[in-house]
Amino acid sequence: MTLNIETLPILVESLKRDIRDELNLSWNEYLILSKVSQFDQQNEQPSPHQIIESLRMNRGWIYGGIKKLNEEGKVNLIRTKPFKPGRLFLTLYGKYNLRRIEMILARGVQGF
Repeated sequence: MTLNIETLPILVESLKRDIRDELNLSWNEYLILSKVSQFDQQNEQPSPHQIIESLRMNRGWIYGGIKKLNEEGKVNLIRTKPFKPGRLFLTLYGKYNLRRIEMILARGVQGF
């Protein structure tokens, strides 16, 4: 099977399923991890609001994803002062998950 516009939705759904099955990670959580990683590469620690603005997704989905990622130890949400926005830091476990996802993506693309 060749990779073209007709097979792309099948590939994306297959990759979403693989990420969910192998890493217990939803697509939204993957997007949040990726975005935090992009900020991390620029030596910045984003606030949840910056993640919402850059992903342009519903804030309920983002806050729920951040809460789950924080509970699982994939990101750290640090709050310094009560009325200041928190900052997100990618943990080693979160970086490991992103590397695993890159391997899953590469394997999925090679399969097509």
